[in-house]
Amino acid sequence: QTWSNLALPDGEGSGLTLHWTLGINKDVLCGVHNVSDPQKGRTEIFFSVAHTGVIYDYNTGVQRLLQGHVNAITATAVSVDKQWIITADTGADSMLVVWDRESGSPVKTIYSPHPYGVHALDITPDHKYLVTLSAPTPIEDSQHSQDSANKDSRAQPE
Repeated sequence: QTWSNLALPDGEGSGLTLHWTLGINKDVLCGVHNVSDPQKGRTEIFFSVAHTGVIYDYNTGVQRLLQGHVNAITATAVSVDKQWIITADTGADSMLVVWDRESGSPVKTIYSPHPYGVHALDITPDHKYLVTLSAPTPIEDSQHSQDSANKDSRAQPE
């Protein structure tokens, strides 16, 4: 569950702006990353909360929110040099996003990287390649496929 401090924007519209998150995606394996940079005086960690990646400075209490996923984030990785943060999700309209840690901006988005999204991912030490593990077929889809196959086999004359 995520608790958020939401505020209505000024002017027209009824959209909400996320300012703060509290919580963590406990199901993301190895989902908390140290992205501190002592040379720049940064004391930060990265983790995901629902659909949002969070770069949290634990000395100042400031959060930078990486938003854009339409599904809950299920996999994260950070390059060895801590320049790149990668997030991915599962479900309809799944996506994988490579973020620049310094700016918090997306630099590459891959839509539907696998039929049901990404279950796990990692990045090579030279940050040239990403490896992803596809999410399994949802149970209801595999059951539907099995039911269809059974109906088809019964419809065939013997």
